[in-house]
Amino acid sequence: MRHLTESNIQSALQRGRYVEQLIRPTTINDAGVLRWLELRATDDQFTLTLHEVFDDGSPDYLDVYSFERISPDDDPMRHSFSTLEDALAFAESSYSAARDRYVNQAVIQDEYADYLRDHRNA
Repeated sequence: MRHLTESNIQSALQRGRYVEQLIRPTTINDAGVLRWLELRATDDQFTLTLHEVFDDGSPDYLDVYSFERISPDDDPMRHSFSTLEDALAFAESSYSAARDRYVNQAVIQDEYADYLRDHRNA
């Protein structure tokens, strides 16, 4: 089971891990842009970060963390919340992030591989 339940998300965050979700890609000046959310917890808040990178990948190159950021001089957009529910609700309403599509940290490459396979076959 790659995708996490809300209980799994809570558990991962309590262990100091983070979770991620690949969200709808976009384009800038005809260049593909890959987007994903990262959700982390600290002692008193939950932080949701939007990562946007140029889609430089291929089936042989899936390391989305190494792709070129669309704004290399700017920090990624971050939002902070006092509860996990608030963070998940914001991600859902602002980024169309499905609550049942989060994955553990470093599994986003598998999501990207699926995206490439599905996108190529579309």
